[in-house]
Amino acid sequence: MLTALKLLFHIRMNENQRSNVKSQKSKTRCSESGFRPLTFDLRPLISVLFLLLSSCAYISPLVEEFNIVSPAQEAQIGTQVAAQVSKDMKVVSGTPEAATAQRVGNKLLAGLPHKDFEYHFYVVEDPAPNAFTIPGGTIYVHTGLFKYVHDESELAGVIAHEIGHAFDRHPANSISRQYGVDYLTK
Repeated sequence: MLTALKLLFHIRMNENQRSNVKSQKSKTRCSESGFRPLTFDLRPLISVLFLLLSSCAYISPLVEEFNIVSPAQEAQIGTQVAAQVSKDMKVVSGTPEAATAQRVGNKLLAGLPHKDFEYHFYVVEDPAPNAFTIPGGTIYVHTGLFKYVHDESELAGVIAHEIGHAFDRHPANSISRQYGVDYLTK
């Protein structure tokens, strides 16, 4: 970044030397047409805006991954959310789909470098081809998804995606962001 500022300063110095000759010509043209020439330079403002925007790009990932929820708290919240999911949706058990989701999920877990919590895989009755993750590593697969996947590898892609959310603790990040928004708006 320092090199960019030096380059900007060097260009500015060269342009100032060239602009002295140009300004004499433009003053006569502007005075003939009735317009006043610009008396301020926009380049410093543009430079500051560039620095601010590039610093936002640096800070943004730090804010997005801000997390005040511990894995233990996330697992506890997940238990509460799982109870609510069980009330709101029909959890399917003892079916080939439930066994497949459990088997595929457990195979995928073997590839994780570490586990912040115990993962669980369930199938819920819903015609939509979807799956979702709740806090604490609990993953639900809709029955409707099984109509669209042709083999276990396609199902593995969906479950791996959901494991990725749980592993990166996206539900906890969302809770932390929501807590921050609630705190700021009170």
